[in-house]
Amino acid sequence: MDSKQQAQNLAETLLATHDEAACSQCLDALEAYVAAQLARQAYRALFPQTARHLDSCVACAESYAVLYEVLQPGAALSAPARIPAPNLSFLASPREGISHSGTAIFVQLAQALREAFALPQPPALAFRDGEQPPLFSVALSGVNAAVERLQVTAYPSDTAEHCLVQLQIELRERAWPDLADLRLQLSWQGGSATASTDSWGSAVFTAVPRDAIASLALTLMID
Repeated sequence: MDSKQQAQNLAETLLATHDEAACSQCLDALEAYVAAQLARQAYRALFPQTARHLDSCVACAESYAVLYEVLQPGAALSAPARIPAPNLSFLASPREGISHSGTAIFVQLAQALREAFALPQPPALAFRDGEQPPLFSVALSGVNAAVERLQVTAYPSDTAEHCLVQLQIELRERAWPDLADLRLQLSWQGGSATASTDSWGSAVFTAVPRDAIASLALTLMID
């Protein structure tokens, strides 16, 4: 490839715009893309569309970086501080024999949130003095084959530019209190943050830019 063609390809990559369908297609192929890279295969040749998309999409590139770190041989996630799980063995689930290998699940939240905001909102609840009502709270059902329900709630933060985002996750094959230590990455245009769930599948992200809500994407790691 001559220098003129290389310059043209670079310009096309830098100026490329992506819709949610392109990001979803990239995220669907991302685990296989990283696996091929770690296996020292010609991963860019095997997944040319994914490679080009990652070169120009910040949000997907951040998800790639997290997934690459997690899937490396010998990678270990840091153990977050958490509330010890109570002994609720009398609530043993019939699904307790189901196990999972390391799996990455990607959820594009932006379109679902925009659609939810377009629906008629229920009457606002009354709050006691000193309590902060949420900016919004949206429940997404049947998110994908692994996630049964996802509750997204945003609360005011100390600054007008940011908000606190709480995610409450319900999986199809695991139930509380067996939802601790799911690693989550919340990504948006120009930034990201990570957190781990407690035993009931709840995780909190602080200092999320309010103007980033329209570009949120979630990466969920299930061990």
